[in-house]
Amino acid sequence: MTDRELMQQALDCLLAWEEESSGYGWSISDQECVEALRARLEQPEPEPVAWTPKIERLYDKNGFLFHQKIKRTPSSEWEDYYPEPQREWQGLTENEIKHLWYEACQTNLELTSQLIVHLARNIEAKLKEKNT
Repeated sequence: MTDRELMQQALDCLLAWEEESSGYGWSISDQECVEALRARLEQPEPEPVAWTPKIERLYDKNGFLFHQKIKRTPSSEWEDYYPEPQREWQGLTENEIKHLWYEACQTNLELTSQLIVHLARNIEAKLKEKNT
């Protein structure tokens, strides 16, 4: 099932639920979900930017890739390639920075390079969490 089919199914379920309940229990967030799904479904499907040959990948018993080769197939069996959607960078808010600083201060480390490294690692982990 494609993402588009899944979104259409979710929209159909929400609209059926609204109809069955006669609007009773229908919240603002439900209406926002319906509007967001409709807006996304109205957008055109992205076109592939390239086509790549199918690649046969062979894995060992531990799940490690040990061999791959390009399948020599007719062009109709090539895979579509879509670029990854570009996401906007998510930085830390002032409150998140203050919270990380507070957590670092609770470690009983002196204001030394250990504390700075600890804080930097926490900031790095938080940014990785927000941007993946």
